[in-house]
Amino acid sequence: MKGLFFLSLLAAGMFFARPAQAQHYNAWFRTTLSYPVQEKIRLDNEFQHRRQSGADNDYLVSNKLMFTARSWLHYQHNENVRFSLSPFACFNHYRVIETREDEKGPSNREYRVSAAMDWQTRIAGSIYLVSRNAVEYRMFKLNPRDITRVRNRSGIRYDIDTRFKISVYDELFVNLSGTDRYHYYDHNRIGFNLEYNFPCNCKMEAGYIFIDRLLPYHDYVVRENNFFLNLTWQLTKSKKH
Repeated sequence: MKGLFFLSLLAAGMFFARPAQAQHYNAWFRTTLSYPVQEKIRLDNEFQHRRQSGADNDYLVSNKLMFTARSWLHYQHNENVRFSLSPFACFNHYRVIETREDEKGPSNREYRVSAAMDWQTRIAGSIYLVSRNAVEYRMFKLNPRDITRVRNRSGIRYDIDTRFKISVYDELFVNLSGTDRYHYYDHNRIGFNLEYNFPCNCKMEAGYIFIDRLLPYHDYVVRENNFFLNLTWQLTKSKKH
């Protein structure tokens, strides 16, 4: 865990200094259906749709960027540690639009298997240090090689009350295999997140993410401004009569 943290600092310092093209604007939407299997085990099925601005405009939802269907199985080890496994995920990626020709490019199908661990520790009062470490095995329809990628997200969360939380974080993505040495850096996210839990078993997350992304077919980074909205519906088991 410490190794990934120091790797994050090193990669961020190296790649934020790279030349960048014009910034892009995206809108991300995600809906998750969460169901309790047992007391400590929960199954999540999430569906995601991302939109992006076009070649000649900054309109957030003018073009398709990605569609996703993914399942997660979570095991809550204790109050501060959770283990997660995603045995299946299907992504349909569209090319990041830089020119008009990119708008006509074909989509690329990806299948992904992931494992992750989330942990938190109280710093003081209602302030927590939070982190998420994950590894992903990515299989692409149009790519000749599969990619193994690791990601580390570290941040601080402030719990205003039991329903309302605010967090800021940095998340680094690094490719371990399947790419050349120049592209071991995948991208970095700096995010701000607002979370609110409604009484109707619905959790809403909204915020902003700035991304510094090194595309696999370029030697320069692309800067992205992403606005997101996530809704999680907490389903309950039906009572036996």
